[in-house]
Amino acid sequence: MLKELGYKYLLIDSEIVSQIFEEEYLSKLQTFSKFGRIFILGAFKPKMKIPFPFSYIKLSPEIKESSKDVISRIRENRNNFLELNKILNLPKNKIRSKVLYLKKTQGNVLTDIAKLYNLDFETCRKKRDCDLRLATYGMENCPHQCIYCFTNYNWTQPTTLLFDFDKKLQEDLNKPKLRKIIKQGWPIHVGSIMDFGSKLSIFFKQIHKALGVLKRKNVFIGTKSPLIAKDDVIKAIKKHGRAEIMFTYTGLRELEPNLPYNSRNFPSKSIKKLTSNKIRVILLYKPIIPGMNDKEKEIWEVFRKAKEAGVIEISTGFLKMNYRFQEAIKVNSPQYYKYFKKVLSEQVGKTDFLPSYQYRVAMAKKLRKICDKLNLRISFCQPFIGDLKSKLANSLCPCRKERWK
Repeated sequence: MLKELGYKYLLIDSEIVSQIFEEEYLSKLQTFSKFGRIFILGAFKPKMKIPFPFSYIKLSPEIKESSKDVISRIRENRNNFLELNKILNLPKNKIRSKVLYLKKTQGNVLTDIAKLYNLDFETCRKKRDCDLRLATYGMENCPHQCIYCFTNYNWTQPTTLLFDFDKKLQEDLNKPKLRKIIKQGWPIHVGSIMDFGSKLSIFFKQIHKALGVLKRKNVFIGTKSPLIAKDDVIKAIKKHGRAEIMFTYTGLRELEPNLPYNSRNFPSKSIKKLTSNKIRVILLYKPIIPGMNDKEKEIWEVFRKAKEAGVIEISTGFLKMNYRFQEAIKVNSPQYYKYFKKVLSEQVGKTDFLPSYQYRVAMAKKLRKICDKLNLRISFCQPFIGDLKSKLANSLCPCRKERWK
């Protein structure tokens, strides 16, 4: 399976080697070692016998800061631990797709978004035009590599899977401040900076682990992968009993190079399988990018197919480019950087760029009109359209606690 995912190099944190063997990945690692290279890295070389060839890289132990979460560490580029391109003789732009790092979880994996911005929630909510309060994740770099992704801060690091994230998640759930927020009814976004429906995440059963830890909690799973409709995943979702799917679809295949399907084709079969199993699916048509996926006829067709597949609700929003996103895309996709700079013409706040306000308002009204004709409900995810958001929406985002009462 690791070979099918395209990785040629596997890095394993020495602190989790024994745990990986316990979870029965040994035969898979032995198979991988026949066509790829395995590196074990850490402060000390493992004393236990390793039944496959590997190279050891001495790495100073990372300073553990319990107050830091995974998103904070990514934003600060704290994962720049090696110059992998020199060690592996790989171009920097190939590291993300060719190198997989199985890492011991150091940072917290449940984030209070307001705390991330050093704000109280209501201030954060108004500033970001977003109701998201809590999010959890099992990776530091998502394997999808979508060019428009807001977390593409550093494309020169390996795809990093937090192997034991579920243990850290359980610890985070027991922290008094987070426990209080959850008790108030706030749902948890399972995904956020990564996709639990990716081939890699499902291979390591991360979605199963997350739902197991989050039993009896209100959760919504953000994904753009039809693999979320695999039989064993559906079984885990139904067993959890309090989960919704927010399925992202954009039709922007050229900007989504590593999705596990051709995203020009709406995944009706997979979504129908979910809804047929009485799993609620919200279609997130986001990001809308001027001139790329904003034609009314095409949007109508997507929404029509979604309804036929059992979706009764749409959520939608626009591409937003912040300064970290700009720096990443300028280096890795200069052609899109130039285009995005052109169509994202309005600065919002100090660092963010969006399509013009007139465009956002016109599109929001158009989207509401399409949904009305198709008898679909609609909510808006960070559209930055001011008071019109509450006037045009006739549903609540899954991140709103009022929705779950």
